[in-house]
Amino acid sequence: MAAGPARSAGTLRAAPGGSRSSYYSSASEGRSGSGRRRRSASGPMFAEDEGWLEALKGVADEPGLPLGPSKKMSGLGGMVAEDSRVAENNALKEWMGENGVWVYDKSDWGVGPHALSVAVDTVDENENETAGRGMIANREIKEGDELFTLPIDLLLTKDAAKKEFGADVITEDLSEYIAIALLAVHEKAKGKESFWSSYIGVLPTVEEVYPTYLWAEEDLALLEGSPVIAATESMRRKLEVEYATVENDLLDKFPEILPREVHTYEEFQWAFAMLFSRAIRLGGLSTGEAVALVPYADLFNHNPFANSYIDARQQGLFFSKTDEVVVYADRSYKKMEQVYISYGPKGNSDLLLLYGFSLDRNPYNSVDVTVSLDENDELYERKKAFLSEAGLPPTKAFPLYNDRYPDELLQYLRLIQLNTDQLRGRTLEDLSFEKKQTDVNELMVLDSLVEACKATIAGYPTTEEQDSKLMNDPGMFRALSKTQRMAVKHRRQEKVILRRTIAAVTKDKEKLRIPLGGLPQ
Repeated sequence: MAAGPARSAGTLRAAPGGSRSSYYSSASEGRSGSGRRRRSASGPMFAEDEGWLEALKGVADEPGLPLGPSKKMSGLGGMVAEDSRVAENNALKEWMGENGVWVYDKSDWGVGPHALSVAVDTVDENENETAGRGMIANREIKEGDELFTLPIDLLLTKDAAKKEFGADVITEDLSEYIAIALLAVHEKAKGKESFWSSYIGVLPTVEEVYPTYLWAEEDLALLEGSPVIAATESMRRKLEVEYATVENDLLDKFPEILPREVHTYEEFQWAFAMLFSRAIRLGGLSTGEAVALVPYADLFNHNPFANSYIDARQQGLFFSKTDEVVVYADRSYKKMEQVYISYGPKGNSDLLLLYGFSLDRNPYNSVDVTVSLDENDELYERKKAFLSEAGLPPTKAFPLYNDRYPDELLQYLRLIQLNTDQLRGRTLEDLSFEKKQTDVNELMVLDSLVEACKATIAGYPTTEEQDSKLMNDPGMFRALSKTQRMAVKHRRQEKVILRRTIAAVTKDKEKLRIPLGGLPQ
């Protein structure tokens, strides 16, 4: 499919009466000049300012591939491997069964046999990469089948943290993420004494998740030229600031409740690695939306083509309704097939930053290009003021996708490339940049987009061809660590998108109807 501009939901024009325009679209909202997928935020995560976290993480608020014969399963009714993780899986299921979750192979009144087992090792066969624990179908599953329900009191939430620490510590204006992080660290330190010990026992280590903000510098260097570098550095700084705020506002005030020897920065990093990679925003609760760590449900692996999500619902009649988490099958699954959910429409930049992996086949992949007003432009001050009136900066990053680029990018470039002759005595407020201004302006726009793509490509130390050659050499590619393979996959995909955009824009240039005798002004 040829790339082209995506249809826009907003228009670049000055907002009447000084109000902000609705320019931002879902594809480009809040992207900074560094290419980060985030809304700008100042100050800590406390109170209401959590934009940096929600935009970066996109906590799976929206919420199969076959397994080979070597995959190890465990759980009630599954094949048993000699592995300590099998015992951990069984302990989790036993704990869930004791707390009202039907995880048994037999039927009971009004409930059928549990359809799932937990595999201790899974492989994404499309990517030929290990994926850790995952959910396997015990039996045939039909589309729409209810896979399981989970009582709300098994979740780690801000409310659970308030019950544990008290309202003086977990105040109303404290971030949900900070509250859950404190609770997770606290319960982990309690060991077997924790109500959640069986759940915490199956959680991965930081090294097993290994998001880019925890990568070693030599691994991160493999992403040189990618906007992920800037996002990673921003995340590192932000976590340091957040921990310093927790120290000052909580650890210093409540040393007996939150001892420093327990709530170290290393444990804080672990908790946020769990939150970034596993937390789910549940929208169907009686008390409104809430972020939660959801035992068992967070063992599903991600497939960008899956349509199954995790959410909550109210169950029961009238005054006896209770909240519970529910998961449905998005399609039919054969016995022994891995069952997937979607973590949301995330590109590889998000997956690497927050989950530590990238996909070679990901329909949501994108790469940011940054465009900016020219300070030497005689119209610079007028254009800058026009953008400011619309609530926009003079420098902005936009996403390019495999099959499209945003119309907002073209609007921005039309303004940037506009000169005095093309303005023809009009004011910027007289113009609508959602449509072509002149043929000359449009050609300049497309040329500048091509140059922006070429400049981005030039920032990588390797070429697409070199990356492809490495990936196509099984011996060389498998000799790399998993982290290094993820980096190579990601940077190659960014270059593919940039190359395809250049080709598509070149075709768009050919579509412009230029009359004989020269270009109109």
